[in-house]
Order: sequence, then C-alpha cells, then structure tokens
Amino acid sequence: MNTEPANLHRNLPTLTEVVDPTSLVNVPTGNPNQEDIIQSVLAQLGPEMARRLNHVSDDAIQKLLAQQRQILLEQFRLELETSVRQMVSAHFKTSLDQGNAK
Repeated sequence: MNTEPANLHRNLPTLTEVVDPTSLVNVPTGNPNQEDIIQSVLAQLGPEMARRLNHVSDDAIQKLLAQQRQILLEQFRLELETSVRQMVSAHFKTSLDQGNAK
C-alpha cells in the first residue's frame, strides 16, 4: 500500500528523526533511562520553542490589539455622534425657545 503521509504540523517531530543519546546534554553517562533522555531533549528544544512561542504570541497579540482598536474606534465614533446630536438638539431647542419668547 503506497499512501502519502498526512501533512503534519511543522513543529511535530517525525519518526524518521533520530536522537543520538551521546549528543544529549545533562544526561548521565552510561545507559541513560527514558526520562533522562526526554528531559535532555526538552532542555535542548527549550530555547527554540521559546523563540517560536514568542513569535506566535507576538502575532496573536498584534491581531488582538488590532481588533480591540477597531472596537474602541467604533465606540468613540458612536459617543462622538451622540454628543454632536445632543449639542445640535440643544442648540435648536434654545433657538426655538428664544424665537417663541419674542
């Protein structure tokens, strides 16, 4: 059976990636156990994952800020429109009252 592999997330390691236990840092010499290897690999991946997370979070924050900015601008526009309507109505009412007093 010849099937194409599914598109995996780019940060997801594949089974074809091999970790050489001798290249791992902070692993006891001899025959390291599974947990030691896992912790060492995670320690090596830490800086790269932090960089990627910062990039992803920066993008997400920018999108949220843009959305909030639009919401605030619309609220400000509505408040400004309401204030202008009130001032114009007050002006016309004052003008009418003065016209009726004559």
